Amino acid sequence: MIIPLRKLTRKIARKVLRCILVLSYDDKGIQRVQTKTLAGDLFEVPRLQEYGFTSRPHEGAEGVLLMFDESNGLVLGVDDKRYRLKNLAHGEVALYDDEGTTIHIKRGGNIQVVASTKISFNTPLAEFSGDIKAKGNIKDHSDGGGFSMKDMRILYDGHVHGENDNGGPTDSPSQQFGGSNE
Repeated sequence: MIIPLRKLTRKIARKVLRCILVLSYDDKGIQRVQTKTLAGDLFEVPRLQEYGFTSRPHEGAEGVLLMFDESNGLVLGVDDKRYRLKNLAHGEVALYDDEGTTIHIKRGGNIQVVASTKISFNTPLAEFSGDIKAKGNIKDHSDGGGFSMKDMRILYDGHVHGENDNGGPTDSPSQQFGGSNE
């Protein structure tokens, strides 16, 4: 029996719905969300996410609700136009949150990271294949007091040694550590 196209379209339309997130539960293996369809129907269903990526959208985010029957469905493709980065160039990729923290993979091999308070690396070693530039101070052993690069330049440039011949102090080094004292 062949189902007329219009009837089939209506059946599919009742299975694939736009929805608004009302609540989310993130304490189990798969996140669950309560959604409200544009027609006003409420459903509580799992929200599937890509492996290795996770998020917990705010209430009011929009998604696609797939309903398999009256009580069995899932949510895919959640987006939130209130916080999404806009005006990306074709091919660019970004991670973002509602507070303005972003990791933006830009054209030309540039990655821009924006964080308003701090970026933490929890690793025994960080390696860089090129130069490192900092507009602020760089400090070593910061958990134990440490010295900034500025402190080390001042310390080196002003240090003296005892002379071997008569025991008096030497002059400050003739070759300074270099750079500015900032």
